[in-house]
Amino acid sequence: MFTRHEKIALLVALSAVLAAGCYEGKGGKPEICNHLDDDFDGVTDDAFVDESGIYIHFDNCGDCGIDCRNVFPTADEVACSVSDGVARCEITACPEGTHLIGTSLCVEDAGVLCLPCETDEQCAQADPLALCVALPGGDKRCGQSCDSADDCPSGFGCEPFGDASQCAPLSGSCGCTPEEEGVVFGCWVESPTGDLLCAGQQVCESEELTPCEVLAVEVCNGADDDCDGETDEDFLEWDYYLTDDHCGSCNHPCTPPAPNMDATCELGPEGPTCMFDCLEGFVDLDAVLLNGCECEMTSLSWPPTAHGGDGNCDGELDDLSQFVYVSKNGNDDYPGTLEEPVLTIGRGIEIAEPDGKTVFVAQGTYDEQVELAEGVSLFGGYRSDFGDRDLLLYETVVEHSSGPAGHPALVAHAVDAPTEVGGFTVAGTDALATGGGSTAVLLDGCGPELSFGDVKVIAGDATDGLDGKSASVILAELGVPFPSMLDGTNGSYGQAGFNSGTEYCTDQFGDGGNGGNKVCPVSDTDVGGGDGGDSSCPQTGCVVDDPCGNAGCTDFMVDDECDFDAVYAAAVPNPPAEDGHGPGGGDAGELTYDAPATSSLSSFCDDNPTLRREGDDGENGQDGANGEGGEGYGDPDGIFVEATGLWFAGDGTDATDGVDGGGGGGGTQGNGYDVIPGSASSYNDRVGGAGGGGGSGGCGAPGAEGGQGGGGTIGIVVLLVAGNEGPTFDEVRVIPGTAGKGGDGGVGLAGGAPGAGGSGGNGNFWCSRNGGKGGDGGKGGDGGGGGGGGGGSISGFHVVAHSIGDPDPYMEQLADDNEVDPPPAAGSGGSAGFSPGDPGTAGVNGTAVAFRLVEP
Repeated sequence: MFTRHEKIALLVALSAVLAAGCYEGKGGKPEICNHLDDDFDGVTDDAFVDESGIYIHFDNCGDCGIDCRNVFPTADEVACSVSDGVARCEITACPEGTHLIGTSLCVEDAGVLCLPCETDEQCAQADPLALCVALPGGDKRCGQSCDSADDCPSGFGCEPFGDASQCAPLSGSCGCTPEEEGVVFGCWVESPTGDLLCAGQQVCESEELTPCEVLAVEVCNGADDDCDGETDEDFLEWDYYLTDDHCGSCNHPCTPPAPNMDATCELGPEGPTCMFDCLEGFVDLDAVLLNGCECEMTSLSWPPTAHGGDGNCDGELDDLSQFVYVSKNGNDDYPGTLEEPVLTIGRGIEIAEPDGKTVFVAQGTYDEQVELAEGVSLFGGYRSDFGDRDLLLYETVVEHSSGPAGHPALVAHAVDAPTEVGGFTVAGTDALATGGGSTAVLLDGCGPELSFGDVKVIAGDATDGLDGKSASVILAELGVPFPSMLDGTNGSYGQAGFNSGTEYCTDQFGDGGNGGNKVCPVSDTDVGGGDGGDSSCPQTGCVVDDPCGNAGCTDFMVDDECDFDAVYAAAVPNPPAEDGHGPGGGDAGELTYDAPATSSLSSFCDDNPTLRREGDDGENGQDGANGEGGEGYGDPDGIFVEATGLWFAGDGTDATDGVDGGGGGGGTQGNGYDVIPGSASSYNDRVGGAGGGGGSGGCGAPGAEGGQGGGGTIGIVVLLVAGNEGPTFDEVRVIPGTAGKGGDGGVGLAGGAPGAGGSGGNGNFWCSRNGGKGGDGGKGGDGGGGGGGGGGSISGFHVVAHSIGDPDPYMEQLADDNEVDPPPAAGSGGSAGFSPGDPGTAGVNGTAVAFRLVEP
């Protein structure tokens, strides 16, 4: 170790040699205040001295290293002034609310009230606006500037004194009374020698004044600033000035004369002396004092702060054979040495893995998925030439932007040998597909020997889930552009009855109404209405004087009771109508029977009501049931895929389709008039009205789709190993991404309206009857509304524990040693899909957690 004088002498001598040689006038450094001619212009410290060689700058006042701001730390402004050939620091302004006491201290404006005084100047030492006022008893005390009594403490009023107003005691004298409890009074402290007075303050407590406390503090200036009888006592040790700022005398600091050196004040044989040595981690290897301690021991830290030099300062270049280097200037065909680095981290790991070497990565963004190898440590943050390491200046980013969107940029599987990772920013990529998740880092089954430090992880953003398709969209995809196409069709009217025009009708028919035709597009089901019964020429088969079944019970009474079995066995029914089609189709109207003429001399017809004569209406089809609404996704933990590390919320379920309405049944024919052989030949057969066709059923509307779940976003996934242990993290920061919201459930649709049944035909003769009306179709069921998708969630650290063991200590370590920025709001669940029938339900909202533990 050199003394200050030895060091300066050597530096001056060396400067002279250099100035006299080839370095003169060029090659020098910018001038600094160090008693050396740094720029080799022949003048020492010329930028800091005046023509007389006096150091005149306030940061080097009187000598190098004497900074007036450090000499007077309480001041607001300082200056370096020269008087009698000596440069001294002085206070030129005190901060607001303080004032200068003497020449060396700024103190608070307080404690002046009732301070004994003779002149205004004495009061101004404590408060520049205070005056020395005469009290009624003749005593003189300092006041306090005021504008009103509100500016004065209790027991004091604001009184005029000359051109100014001052706070003065209301009692007329300065005393500690109950009215003045808590008031701060000024006081004087006299030095033990009696030649100094220092302003102080004391407080009125319980009608007594506390001891006077000096406001001033001792500074190094050769004076007794605090009136305690001692001079500069805070800066002396064994009667020597032995502080680094005051070595040997006040304001004579020890300053390092060259780079990477330290200066301390020590007591030597000749008194206090500045001693110089290298800073920790630096060595003066070349013994050239001008450049100080030029060799930094970069290999003392891990990872090394620089490569390619003498990192241990032993005079020889370091052996770098155990390292592999990766740089954006490299080539994967290179061997990975410092001189020939490889281009990708993956290639660097591949080279390093057989021998367990360490990989160092220079600044830049590396577009690759990095998979860690057991025993291969990885450090980033280096300058392109690896000559310096600074994680902010030389940021090293891993971002797999060319890979599958949202998939991890850094992965590790079953790594449990000493493996370190540090100095990287790992950026997850944003998901692209709807409802996609994003994860930046996936660590599967790795133990505590894998450690991360000084790593920043930026999670990517997930995407929103897709809204479920509405029923109208689904219909359009089926080729049904308009919802009205679900409506049923009407049945047609039955034909009216007619006169056959001949004595016996043999081949004329009246058509029954057609049922409405409908095949539903969703179910491909026929829901048409039933056709109405045709009206046909009466063909009862009855002859005069023989029992006639179509006459009803007239010819089949036995003991005054009708033999109905015999009646129906003998009677000939009219053609039947058709049942309605589809689920819940209506039944056709009941069969009818034509009436015969029962007399050979008249047109009287025997339409005994024991058989149905009037056409019967078809039954209405049943309405289709409404489809059920879909359920919103309800699990806030979502769906986590361990193989990929991706996370997303589940989908809402689809609604079910509305059921088709049934077709209405067809109506049956009204009875006709059958002129039977043997009756009067002047009459013709009469045909009854035909039955109306049934209306078709309305079609059920399709159920809407459920909304898709939103994607979740994760910074770091940790799948714990046996005993619930995992990798070690220290000083790792995670910046969470944004989760996707759940898709809304699709909107349901009303089912088709039913078709109306057609009316039966008119009989048009007193003995002929009207046909029955066709039944109306049933309404189609409404399609249900879709369920909402779940909202995506957010995790900074996402820890999955499978094995037996308590994971809480591990979670506590993560939270204590690492940082997760406040996450944004999680994704909201999708809304419930509306339906006129049964709507869906909403999806659950996601959650946002900095440190999440999942125990499946």
